Amino acid sequence: MMLRILSIFIALLMPFYAAAEGRTMIVLDASGSMWGQIDGKTKVEIARETLANVLKDMSPDTELGLVVYGHREKGNCGDIEVAVPAAKGTAQSIIDFANTTKFLGKTPLSDAVQMAADSLHSTEEKATVILVTDGLETCGGDPCALGTALEGSGVDFTAHVVGFGLSDEEGKQVACLADNTGGKYFAAKDAAGLSEALTQVVAVEPEPEPMPEPTPQPAAVEFNFIGTVTLAEGAAPMDSGDIYWEIAPVVNGKPAEQVADYAYNFRYQISQPAGEYIVRAKIGKASAEQIVTLTDDATTEVTLNLNAGRITLKGTRTPGGDVDPNIYVEAGQGDAVDYAYGTLTTYLPAGEIVLKGSQAKGEASRTINLAAGADIEEEIVVGTGVVGITALYAAGGPAFENSEIFFEVLSSTKKIDGSRDGFGYIYGPGQLDVPTGEYIVQASVDKVLITTDPFEVKAGERIDLVVTLNAGVAAVSAPGAKDITIYSEAKDINGERAVMKWAYTEELSATLAPGRYVAATTYESDKAPAEVIFEVKAGERVEVAVP
Repeated sequence: MMLRILSIFIALLMPFYAAAEGRTMIVLDASGSMWGQIDGKTKVEIARETLANVLKDMSPDTELGLVVYGHREKGNCGDIEVAVPAAKGTAQSIIDFANTTKFLGKTPLSDAVQMAADSLHSTEEKATVILVTDGLETCGGDPCALGTALEGSGVDFTAHVVGFGLSDEEGKQVACLADNTGGKYFAAKDAAGLSEALTQVVAVEPEPEPMPEPTPQPAAVEFNFIGTVTLAEGAAPMDSGDIYWEIAPVVNGKPAEQVADYAYNFRYQISQPAGEYIVRAKIGKASAEQIVTLTDDATTEVTLNLNAGRITLKGTRTPGGDVDPNIYVEAGQGDAVDYAYGTLTTYLPAGEIVLKGSQAKGEASRTINLAAGADIEEEIVVGTGVVGITALYAAGGPAFENSEIFFEVLSSTKKIDGSRDGFGYIYGPGQLDVPTGEYIVQASVDKVLITTDPFEVKAGERIDLVVTLNAGVAAVSAPGAKDITIYSEAKDINGERAVMKWAYTEELSATLAPGRYVAATTYESDKAPAEVIFEVKAGERVEVAVP
């Protein structure tokens, strides 16, 4: 399904996109943050699939290369590599490298862009760098200053930046690299956005129809185009908001692939050479476009009707409750869907809107009607509560504080096959969000397994459980030993002792139920195996030395 969505976006958007010019280098973020997820899929998978779809039909005459950073070592700001030098016919090599590279390091994006520019000899010939990043500079570089320096030193250097999953504020901190070199910044919030951005700056149509060069003429007016938008027919134009505008010439009855200009503002003012253009406006998931004819001596004013409404969706555990920043919320219709955590504010086309919310395994959805021009606030109630879990070795303490203990929240009733549905787990003391219902908790560490009595979780409420393990700790040491095995002292009907814990080590610690046990060792040398019998008491630690 993901590949189908990408293909549809590419097919729809290709007629309008501009290709990278000159020799081009893609700079790919391979930092560890790329393992984060969007819509249940890692950004690593999305980036790999999108690159494959965008590059597979590329013209073999395109000179394209790849620089990757953060793919070989964690914490190394110098981990940058020209993985595929810029040349013709490199599309498959780039796809193959992206599919096999690791994603684990830091984000030295400024140094990576500099290396890409150097490899393209940007001070001697036309060069384009396309940076794809899901994070900000983490190695002390200054993307804004780098953009200014590259623009000043290059013959014709351009950097485009694709912010993959960045917030609006984070995007502004890297957009200056593009702005300072005459490039573009693309905010890719999801797989479709990444496909759209890469298609605009990478994909090349074979033998594109040449566009006539317009003859610049002095305009008789300050602006020959002024654009505004309205949410409904007859409503006043919007006087605030980050509306995305773009304008592209119409050539032979078709919009050109390369846009002539773009901007973010509620009011779009620009002067362009006389001619026919298509103007597009978008905010949130609402958009509109119109063909206009511009002249040199008059101002064409257009108000585009988005036929949309504004919605603020809040995720809560209970009706009228506080917004929970960990609740996933989304609103939309068809492919026009926007999402956030906690509170979502967006613009959507008028009509039937589906609202959804989820937290852990608690989910909710409902449908509303959004009228054109409306500004509404809604909540989605997921009906979850919180289970806090801690453990004691024995009644009265001490507490089990490390992450070796495993807690799992399960349904209180068994299914027909005897199993139980799981609703989340943690290692070590902590808490879990779960839907309303009746549950049990199983706590396990080494061979100790404790199951609590059933308890009820209510929406918007917290229940704190203290699990008593009724166990102690045995710390076995055997200097020079090859391995250590802890057995139960008692033997079964076949004369076998149960293995409680084993490891290749000279020191072994185990959490055990009260009782008598045997610590046994073997040695690499001629030293004979040895055994020691010891007893474990609940809430106590016993030190066992094997000679």
